[in-house]
Amino acid sequence: MAESRTITREGFTAADLADCAEREVRQRQRAYPRWVEAGRMTQQHADRQTALMRAIARKLRAEADAEGAKGDLFGIEEVRRGF
Repeated sequence: MAESRTITREGFTAADLADCAEREVRQRQRAYPRWVEAGRMTQQHADRQTALMRAIARKLRAEADAEGAKGDLFGIEEVRRGF
């Protein structure tokens, strides 16, 4: 896979950020139903927070993919990933 450049002071790449946001979406999908059932949050709040994180994850993944494609003149990475 094409290397993503460092984009934060901490040394995280765009791909690192996207991976983390995608993990957070999965974590919310696992945890929030239990929290709603336990009365810790409303379903409306759970849905909104999950949707917000999903939008963040999509945005970060698009940025990571675009950054990775900069050095991929012939689309080789897309072929490898099955796109």
